[in-house]
Amino acid sequence: MIYLFDRDNKNVFQVKIKSMTDWITFSQIFIQRDYDLIRFSRFNNILEQYEKILNEGGTPLIIDCGGNIGFSILYFNLLFKKSKIIYVEPDLKNYSIGLENIKFENVQLINAAVGPRSGWCDILDEGYGSNGLQIERADNGAIKVLTITEIINGQKAVPFIIKIDIEGYEEELFSENIEWVDKFPLLIIELHDNYRPSKAVSRNFLNVISKYDRDFLYHNENVFSISNKITCAE
Repeated sequence: MIYLFDRDNKNVFQVKIKSMTDWITFSQIFIQRDYDLIRFSRFNNILEQYEKILNEGGTPLIIDCGGNIGFSILYFNLLFKKSKIIYVEPDLKNYSIGLENIKFENVQLINAAVGPRSGWCDILDEGYGSNGLQIERADNGAIKVLTITEIINGQKAVPFIIKIDIEGYEEELFSENIEWVDKFPLLIIELHDNYRPSKAVSRNFLNVISKYDRDFLYHNENVFSISNKITCAE
C-alpha cells in the first residue's frame, strides 16, 4: 500500500500495488513526474484550453488508454479535477486493482482494449511483466475492443487529453479510423518499437500525426503532441 498527499485539498489517500513493477510505475508518475506538463512552454496553452472548455459550460474529457492500475488517472485527476476521465484497461488483474484505487465520481472505468475497429481480443504475455502485456485480436476473445470514437460518442464531455500506452498495439490503433486524433488538444503516447524490433510499430502513428498542425515534444518514455489550434505561447 502507498499513501499519497493531495496538497490542494490537504487530503491523504492510499493506493494499492501488487508488484515491484507497480512501484516503478508509481515512481515514474509521482516522483519523476513523467506527465508533468509544466515543463513545456505550451503548458499555459493547455491550461487555458481546460479553462476555456469549463467557461463555455463544457466538461473536459480525458481518456486513458492502457490505464494499468490507475496511477496516471490519479495524477490527471489531481491536475484537472473538473474533467470527466475514462480509464480503459484490458487486463482484468490490473483493472481489478484499478477499481480499488480509483474511487472518484468523475472517473468511469472500462475493462476493455482500444482499437481501430470494435471486436474482441485476448491478452498476450511476451514476458515484459504486468506493464508490458499486449493484446491480440481474436474472434472468440475474452476482452472487448472499443474504438476511440465509440468512447467519445458515449460522452457529453469535450475532448481534452488522450493518453495512449498500449504496449505496441498503437500499430493497429492508428492504421485506420483516426478521425478522433486531432479532436484532442493534447495527445500523450508511449511508443513501443523496442517490444517488436524491426516491425516499425510506430510508423502508423507517425504517418497520422505528421498530417496535422501539432507540436511534437517528448519527455522520458512519452511523446506529447499538442495541437496548434489552441493559442501558441508568445
